[in-house]
Amino acid sequence: MTYGHSVTIDGSLNDWLATDRIDDNSAPGYQVYATLDNDAFVFALTAPVAIGADTTVWLNTDGRTATGYQIFGFAGGAEYNVNFAADGTVNLYTGAAGETLVLSGLQTAWSADRTTVEFRLPTSAVGNPAAMYTYYDINNLSNSFMPSNYLSAPFTVFNQTIATQAPDMRIGIVFSETTADAYFSPTAYSQLFMSVQAQAIQAGIPFDILTEADLTDLAKLSHYDALVFPSFRNVPVDKVEAISHTLEMASKQLGIGLVTAGEFMTNQPHVQGGTIGGDPLPGDPYAQMKLLFDATRVTGGTGNVVVNATDATGLVLDHYANGQQVNSYTGVGWNAFTSVSGTGHQIATETIDGGSVYSAALATQTGAARNILFSSEGIMADANMLQQAISYAANGTGLSVGLHLSRDSGIVAARVDMDQSQELEDVNPAGSTPGIYDKLLPILTQWKADYNFVGSFYLNVGDGTNGTGTDWAVSLPYYKALLDLGNEIGTHSLTHPENTNLLSAQQIQTEFQNSITILNQQIGAYLNQPFQITGAAVPGAPELLPTSQEIMKYVSDYLTGGYAAQGAGYPNAFGYLTPDNQNQIYFAPNTSFDYTLIEFQKKTVAEATAAWIGEFDKLVANAQTPVIVWPWHDYGAADFLSGSPTVDSPYDISMFTSWLQHAVAANMEFVTLDDLAARMTAVRNATITTTVAGNSITASVGGANVGNLSLDVDRQGALVIQNVAGWYAYDSDSVFLPQSGGTFRINLGAAADDVTHITDLPMRAVLLSVAGDGHNLAFSVQGEGKVVIDIANPGTDGIVVTGALGYSRVGEIVTVDLGGYGLHNVTLEYKNPPVIVSGGGGPTAALSMAENGTAVTTVVATDADVGTVIGYSISGGADAAKFKIDSATGALAFLTAPNFEAATDAGTNNVYDVVVRASDGTLYDDQAIAVTITNVNEAPVITSNGGGASAAISVAENTTAVTSVTATDPDAATVLAYSIVGGPDRALFSIDASTGALAFLSPPNYDLPGDANANNVYSLTVRVSDGALFDDQAINVTVTNANEHAPVITSGGGGDTAAVSVSTGTRPVMKVTAVDPDANTTLAYSIAGGVDASKFTINASTGQLNFVNTPNYLLPTDTGKDNVYDVIVRASDGTFYDDQAIAVTVTILNAAPIIISNGGGASATIRMAENGTAVTKVVATDVNLGQTITYSLGSAVDGALFSIDPQTGVLTFKSAPDFEAPADSNLDNRYQVQVLATDSLGAQDFQNLTVVVNNVSGLSLTAASGGSTLIGQGEEDTLRGAGGNDTLIGNGGSDTLNGAGGNDIIDGGAGADRITGGAGADILTGGADADLFIYNATGNSTPAIMDRIMDFQQGIDRIDLSAIDAMPALSGNQAFSFIGNAAFSGPGQLHVYSNGTDSFVEANVDNNPATVDFAIRLIGVHNLTASDFLL
Repeated sequence: MTYGHSVTIDGSLNDWLATDRIDDNSAPGYQVYATLDNDAFVFALTAPVAIGADTTVWLNTDGRTATGYQIFGFAGGAEYNVNFAADGTVNLYTGAAGETLVLSGLQTAWSADRTTVEFRLPTSAVGNPAAMYTYYDINNLSNSFMPSNYLSAPFTVFNQTIATQAPDMRIGIVFSETTADAYFSPTAYSQLFMSVQAQAIQAGIPFDILTEADLTDLAKLSHYDALVFPSFRNVPVDKVEAISHTLEMASKQLGIGLVTAGEFMTNQPHVQGGTIGGDPLPGDPYAQMKLLFDATRVTGGTGNVVVNATDATGLVLDHYANGQQVNSYTGVGWNAFTSVSGTGHQIATETIDGGSVYSAALATQTGAARNILFSSEGIMADANMLQQAISYAANGTGLSVGLHLSRDSGIVAARVDMDQSQELEDVNPAGSTPGIYDKLLPILTQWKADYNFVGSFYLNVGDGTNGTGTDWAVSLPYYKALLDLGNEIGTHSLTHPENTNLLSAQQIQTEFQNSITILNQQIGAYLNQPFQITGAAVPGAPELLPTSQEIMKYVSDYLTGGYAAQGAGYPNAFGYLTPDNQNQIYFAPNTSFDYTLIEFQKKTVAEATAAWIGEFDKLVANAQTPVIVWPWHDYGAADFLSGSPTVDSPYDISMFTSWLQHAVAANMEFVTLDDLAARMTAVRNATITTTVAGNSITASVGGANVGNLSLDVDRQGALVIQNVAGWYAYDSDSVFLPQSGGTFRINLGAAADDVTHITDLPMRAVLLSVAGDGHNLAFSVQGEGKVVIDIANPGTDGIVVTGALGYSRVGEIVTVDLGGYGLHNVTLEYKNPPVIVSGGGGPTAALSMAENGTAVTTVVATDADVGTVIGYSISGGADAAKFKIDSATGALAFLTAPNFEAATDAGTNNVYDVVVRASDGTLYDDQAIAVTITNVNEAPVITSNGGGASAAISVAENTTAVTSVTATDPDAATVLAYSIVGGPDRALFSIDASTGALAFLSPPNYDLPGDANANNVYSLTVRVSDGALFDDQAINVTVTNANEHAPVITSGGGGDTAAVSVSTGTRPVMKVTAVDPDANTTLAYSIAGGVDASKFTINASTGQLNFVNTPNYLLPTDTGKDNVYDVIVRASDGTFYDDQAIAVTVTILNAAPIIISNGGGASATIRMAENGTAVTKVVATDVNLGQTITYSLGSAVDGALFSIDPQTGVLTFKSAPDFEAPADSNLDNRYQVQVLATDSLGAQDFQNLTVVVNNVSGLSLTAASGGSTLIGQGEEDTLRGAGGNDTLIGNGGSDTLNGAGGNDIIDGGAGADRITGGAGADILTGGADADLFIYNATGNSTPAIMDRIMDFQQGIDRIDLSAIDAMPALSGNQAFSFIGNAAFSGPGQLHVYSNGTDSFVEANVDNNPATVDFAIRLIGVHNLTASDFLL
């Protein structure tokens, strides 16, 4: 920044500004002005007397009083002095006044009366110091010394600073290790230090932690808008000058505000055995307070103190009413300070014992710096004044913004100590008694439903002693239920020690590291996914700072310890314990534990409830974003008495629900402590840069994870956010931020513009993005619950919401229900609803139509939105079920044609009511249509003989009656007339006109057909008529033959008996034949008897009579054992029959060969392995010597697949069978073949073979670790690679090929193969048939190490990604969403694209849509769809 201004040395004060005056008014009538004019320091002195000789200006240029000239032997440390000589010259010297000349004749000018003098001192003449610390005496008069006491702080003259101020808003919070060492308790100082951090975060201002070592580094301090000192009473003596000089330049020159409490840099470090709190600094202990705060202590003591806000103009405490009581104390120490210059502004007072009133908080200005001094640390930390003081010091009194932890009024983080989690008898009592968590979980479920409550629950594990431990089978379902509700699980320790301060470091490690390890393992295994405990709650008595620091070694994010509040430390102790502990956040609960209220203080439930609510009200009073850490126990909310679960406990659920209802009424957001820690970290690390122009603020927020925070406008008065340029998520005073921040131009006005914007988001929801145009809106949210949107006046438009579970609308407020937890991409669009114009338009229409038709009308609608596709449907009406409508054309029709005579409408009055709808998918228009049915004359309908246009009838010959033609007519009382109107045989029939009786004029003779075609089918057409309308039916009357004669067997010479002879070994006997006088009679042959009937079989159609088994003359099997076999055969026409007894004599002329292989007999089953051709060798014997047996194939369904050697009988497949591709007729790998053995004389035997082909298993091979080539054998081979670069070739068969690690080459060959490349850049070929390419992790194929699929067959092959969790940030295994060739917009998406040569499959699993986490290259161009994947 540029410092100083131009001054004309002319002896007047015309060029000087009031801010150039640097003296402390300690010498009445004397004034000192100083500034920088380019390369020179310029001074002006005024006095009540003429200024002349012996006037001296002492210059300390190195900032150290111990060096340089000692004025009066004890003060100043001046390296130079400017002395007025007797000759009127003004010169620069070193040493004593006017002692050693350095530069003579400084440019000087007096006023006419010489009471004012100006002079210029080149900065180079004094070494160009950053600042000079100056003392003055005019004319060496005793009353002109300034400061009046040279041991007081000198007056500073600043040079041009080289420090660069950062553009973003940020403060520094200073941890004074010297003060902490002298504080009454290091733990208390740490709490105070954290309370300041919490107040800064509640003010919405990012901060850095500084130490005393940083206070001499102006370049570092220049980056801050304010510095806050929780307490800086003690300071090393040798650092006082350097620190005070640096802070003075920071505040007065750079305008960096200072905020502190109590005495500031007044005391030396505490020395063991020395004065408690440390001795005062030598000289004026309050010199630094005067210099930096324009303040000094006036008094102090012990008493009762009442603090009231007295900032009537709202300079600092604009959230407090003037005179409002802020706090009260009994019997406490107090200090009183006042402004040295008298220009300070008293913003709060402290009334002591009801009498004296002093300043409790003082606002001062030193240079450009705005400072706040609280009279004590308690007054600063015990209420919410500090957050407004920080905002004032950093931002001033104009419009500003702060980064708030919540979009709601404040935050509640419940800390629930699950003390009973290690008590086995409480978690799982004997018998059917409910355990503590059986009682607690329904309560938490109800709270989630009623209040959207979540919290952090801290578990003990137990060590197996004294009834402690964890039965994981019982407890893990409870813990999962807690997580499913959105809660956090942390550790409370291994065994719940009552006082962690008594534990050794090793014991602390055991308690916390071991419990975290056990919980991570058990819960992770139960959830089947990694699980990480991030926080711990300290059990038992409040721990001291060293214990907190030791425990923190074992937690990743945060630790919550003992209760801290007014009178018991400092409230709101949330933050970093010390500068050395900035990896984890510490939370001290700021409300009482339920145990403290009920069991320690012995309050009733009503008293405890009132106390709890009172604590809440005090914490949130006048706060910008209050944070409440609410501690309680599992047994309290569950009203559970340990060891006696059926006995009532002193607790009651009402004290908890009342508190929750009070928090909900205060618009608090419920979060977990891990969530709160993340938000505090986000605020602390964020950058906020703002510019203000009139009523517009342009704010840029940089940082990560700010999607659940808000940018709050401060000091806006009656104005509200009118709009935010290009951003559509805000309420009246805050902007809802997206996850990655951004730049926002916030315009304020009297009322909000009528634009569509989000006005409320669900608790804990993370806003990822918002886009809109003032009407339409699109946003992405990670979370659950409801989003409230204030929409622009839609006029006649409707709205369409997609991507949500549902929505409701009241006026211009739309509430969108996101549904369950997850990523939700929601759009809200304005659209014109369709308008039905048919039927005259409007909400109703009336139509008339004649009965018996189905077409009603075509519903027509228009839509002002160009390109809208309108769909039609039926949405209601008493008779809706009677209609159908074409969704595309709007054609409305009856499902069944209505009948006037049989009305089926709801009113049975032939008026059918239906409501039709025209919809664009979301918006719609309805029209109620009344369809009136009118009567018409309807034709009769022939119903006889099945009705319809034709009929077929059969009648036996020799009769006249055919049928009775019948008909119905819908028109009541209609007289019908029947007639014959056509057909080639009409002249052969008659019909009764009244009855419809149809008859032949003469009986037909089957054997002498008289029909036109002479085929016994007589054709005619009959008609029924009502006199005007008619129905015809074409009838074909088939005349059937009457069975008049029995068949007669003619074979074997005819007659009742016959005798035949056959040669031994011959199965065929004879062909039985018969005749029947009735034409076209079908005869059936059978065996009707005979003592040897069972030895024979006969073909029912052909009459072929055979032996069942080949007869053997030498071994007769007939009843008489004489080779004469008796059988009775029959020929039947179905009614009549003829029998013939046949004696079959077997002679010894020739015996047929007998097949004896495969067990002999007429049939056999053979089993063989696939892939071979050899089946069996057929072997037959012949009792007749000298015969040659020839083998051949008979008739069988699969015979063509076989061949047989006629000499050897060797039976083979022509082609080796494949189990996986059966070729038999039934495709079941059972092949039917008949083999024959024929002797030289033609005698023959047969055997029917069933050849069962069995499957052959494939190879199972594993590669060596260095890489191998594995080749399958054509079956279902399993080939496994190792870590090397393997080559796997499946050949035929449905193979399983897994490359594992390395860059593998895999070729499945024919068959439906399962191919897994695994890690490495693999080359994959599926081969013929439907192959599956399997990926189990994103690391299997990445953009850097990418698989190539060489022959992907779209619609046949598939890519299996189902084992990959598409969104690992969520619980469970999430499926990918296929988005075609669209760009990524969130996690869990899969898209494809082509470079013109090949196709690429890419997936994204994290929240960065710019990254590709998984990729595959498919050789060639493919038009892939979701069906090509298992997602």
